[in-house]
Amino acid sequence: MKNKKGEEDLFDKVQPTVLNEYFKEFMDDLSAKVFRTYNASFTLQKQLDKFDVAKKEQFSQDDLVKFYNDANREVAILCNHQKAESKDHGKTMARLESQKDTMSKNIKLLQKHLGYLKDPSKGSIKVKKDMEAKLPKDEISCKKRIAETKLRLDKFEKGMAMKDDNKCVSLGTSKMNYMDPRITVAWCKKVDLQIEKVFPRTVRTKFPWAMHFKSEYMFE
Repeated sequence: MKNKKGEEDLFDKVQPTVLNEYFKEFMDDLSAKVFRTYNASFTLQKQLDKFDVAKKEQFSQDDLVKFYNDANREVAILCNHQKAESKDHGKTMARLESQKDTMSKNIKLLQKHLGYLKDPSKGSIKVKKDMEAKLPKDEISCKKRIAETKLRLDKFEKGMAMKDDNKCVSLGTSKMNYMDPRITVAWCKKVDLQIEKVFPRTVRTKFPWAMHFKSEYMFE
């Protein structure tokens, strides 16, 4: 580091081609990328191993996708797979926040309406005439609508969190080029997560040889 400025390369005399030729003296096809690929795959396996498979029934498909994406993010951070934050990210998050607030208000409105359906003596809630026609007419329908809206809100909030968490991290690069796909395939089979939730068609067609691996596979 002596006599070097902050923006200068530390190992400025090291050339990747020369380094890779040196690695090949020890093993055929060994390169700097092999080390990078190993570290990425090792990190993914370690992160996914933290999931308690015995409790998988308690997790929805969205929960499992979030867990996997969190593990993938750790690999992307390790590999320094960064991307610039979209200039519209702030506006997008503000719009999503507004939609979330609307869903939360609808749940409160339905809960108050349910109270009226249970006991009409309490008086009906005041809503706009166009909303009044959309309110459920009986308790069962109202409870069903509340449950459906809560599920939709929960899924929406998870999507918002993932969008914000990944605003400066590229998950696709490590998934396509560095992480052993067998790890993902095995984990998805182990926790009953649909593979297309984390591996889009472009990834599945790139790694057809990995799709048949069983849930017992472990990267070592």
